[in-house]
Amino acid sequence: MGHSHAVPVSDHTYHEIEYQAVVTAIADHVGLGDCEVDERQMPRYVTATTEDGINIYLIVSPSDYRGTVNTICMETLITDTPTLLITPEDTVGDLLEIQSLFAGGHLIYTIPFTMLTEDDLITHHLAAIQSIEKLESDLTANRHSEETTPLITRLRSNPRYILTELNEMKLLRLNNEIASGKGTRLEKVAEAAFSHLFPTYPDAGGEDDVGEILPDTLFRISGIVPPKEYDTILGVVDTKSGATGNFGSEKTTGKHDVYLRRARRESVPADWIAHTFVVLGFDGQKEIDFHDDMYEAYDEYDGYLLILTADALGTILAAYLSFVVSNDLRLMQSDFRKAIYPLFHKPMFNSSPLSDITREVGRNEEEYDSEYKKRPELLIVTREVVLAQLERCLDMDGDIERILEGYYQPELFPPA
Repeated sequence: MGHSHAVPVSDHTYHEIEYQAVVTAIADHVGLGDCEVDERQMPRYVTATTEDGINIYLIVSPSDYRGTVNTICMETLITDTPTLLITPEDTVGDLLEIQSLFAGGHLIYTIPFTMLTEDDLITHHLAAIQSIEKLESDLTANRHSEETTPLITRLRSNPRYILTELNEMKLLRLNNEIASGKGTRLEKVAEAAFSHLFPTYPDAGGEDDVGEILPDTLFRISGIVPPKEYDTILGVVDTKSGATGNFGSEKTTGKHDVYLRRARRESVPADWIAHTFVVLGFDGQKEIDFHDDMYEAYDEYDGYLLILTADALGTILAAYLSFVVSNDLRLMQSDFRKAIYPLFHKPMFNSSPLSDITREVGRNEEEYDSEYKKRPELLIVTREVVLAQLERCLDMDGDIERILEGYYQPELFPPA
């Protein structure tokens, strides 16, 4: 004899979802305007671009949830577009962990489908993301050429990508992936690196000003307290994207002396002019001869020759971008710029152990070391020099650290 029981119809009822209607309703609900839905990635997700320039991703039923989120983050990074990511999960913790692996993660606002009722919160956060993105895009368009804009966009959306470029630039050159005579790439990367550290005048010279006698960029170090101990430095930067610095072929008269003279002629307020080169490598010991050819100009204009290797600049920026390292340095020095100041300031460099660190030249090392140390107007900053300076600072006792430690000390006389 058979058995029978009632089955709820709802358990076996399936509805076909009209994603155009769903996503349009979401966009309208949070004030993003009309949109066109693309369902080609179903059943993983559907996407839409609103008239306000924000992408919407609605995760549907992916077989690989993590892989789907990776794809969405990559697409956001490539398009550099503010994004609303809607997940069917009740929580977003795991999704945020995935986002943290991507530089473009800051462009994504993630929310569970069940939280779409919080429309004011969503609108507020999307507006904040969109505002800063528009500000950066407008500045990029105004200050950089169309040719360099894609590179600048990558650098600003992912500051750590600057480190990748600085570390890989020499390999790209040796592998002929950067055409001979094309130095714009290193110019822009170095400019981006300096702009994180100091006020920098962007897109001032270099290959953008063919025919003009202008350096690639300028940076200024000032305002470090106490001012009597920290001179103002104007950095006049020339980048050398060849595999070596090619100092043997650099024109001193009529070019580099003009850089220094122009700085003084225009009355740019600075105690020192750091005639700065960013290089991928060296050609023998030619920087010694270049320094000697420029010596009179350095003497006249209070200048000196500062040569930064690309990996040295990358190491400085890596320390700055690491909140662990930069915070420790601020605890010791109160200002990150104090920690790196001796790398850029001739008197401090020469009065410290940094001046005893010389680069490896192979043959005639002792002779080279001797000649280098005879020239106080020549500062060569390699990765080893940067690391030595950072280690010196981290070994110091910090005033700020002591002040903050005091906050956590038990009260001797607690209030009654």
